Amino acid sequence: MKWILAAPYLQKLEQGVWTTMMNLDPSLNITVSPSHYIHNRSRSKAGINDWKDYWEHSTNLWDKSQQTNAGIITAFPQLPVCAGLRKRLSRKSTPIVASTFNLGALHGNIKRILANQALRSINKFIVHSSEEVNHYSHYLNLPSSKFEFVPLHKPMMPATAHENLEHPFLLSMGSANRDYKTLFKAISITGHPLIVVAPPHALSGLNIPPSVTIKSNLSLVECRALAQQACINIIPISNEHTASGQVTVIEAMMYGKAVIATDTIGTRDYIQHEKTGFLTKSHSVTELSQSIDALWHDPTLRKNLSTNACHYVKTELSHQKTASRLLRILNNI
Repeated sequence: MKWILAAPYLQKLEQGVWTTMMNLDPSLNITVSPSHYIHNRSRSKAGINDWKDYWEHSTNLWDKSQQTNAGIITAFPQLPVCAGLRKRLSRKSTPIVASTFNLGALHGNIKRILANQALRSINKFIVHSSEEVNHYSHYLNLPSSKFEFVPLHKPMMPATAHENLEHPFLLSMGSANRDYKTLFKAISITGHPLIVVAPPHALSGLNIPPSVTIKSNLSLVECRALAQQACINIIPISNEHTASGQVTVIEAMMYGKAVIATDTIGTRDYIQHEKTGFLTKSHSVTELSQSIDALWHDPTLRKNLSTNACHYVKTELSHQKTASRLLRILNNI
């Protein structure tokens, strides 16, 4: 079977889960419909110009699929929305798989109806949180059989930095549905040095404690270096209905770091409390501050968590395991 892969961040097929799938099944042929625009990971939401880019990308994707009689694999929600609309308008049966599907938030009735109309022609949605299967099925009024949970894969990457033992610090990164309000209240209690990497809109209106340093506009390389240098990575989440913070959580675990994250649908599939990390109740300043203090003062506990976390990523979130899971889904379609 031929498939065309399209993602806002992808210009060519790179070594990874998709090439691993083709190694597992030589009859599988996956090519890329490259994006012609820059994918801004830090923006708060997609604007009109962004949607124009998605629509143009989906046009190229759809035309190529019809010319080559290939199925379509997309990533993120915007491209499957556009590709799904094109499929419905054309009345074709071209299979579409919406991979890495995450709505970010469950919006009101108008957006809900529009999303249902655009996405009802998608054959399969790949989500990275087990609870999103039911949440999205209910929200979009689509059969739960259209949704499948596949853990987010993260191949091991070599370490590029060492933990800063002379001047230890905490780290929190990201902008999508982050609960920095609760984190800052917890830091006001503990007083430990914290670096936050986030765009200004994610921190608007918050009281920032004096022990907190704010950084923004860092490269991915710089962010990963900070994750390794920190003694604890904290991912505070304010999102009960969709998954947030998974990439940040998994990368910290991959680098063998002690992780504290809010117990939400996006984190509890990946963190086993007190074995591979700490999970704290949503908006609980008390639990978060106590968890920070417990790990800050116990290097042995941090070491045990980090060892278990790294082993979990290496064994359960590999390209090989994910490729096998996705290959089964594509073959069933």
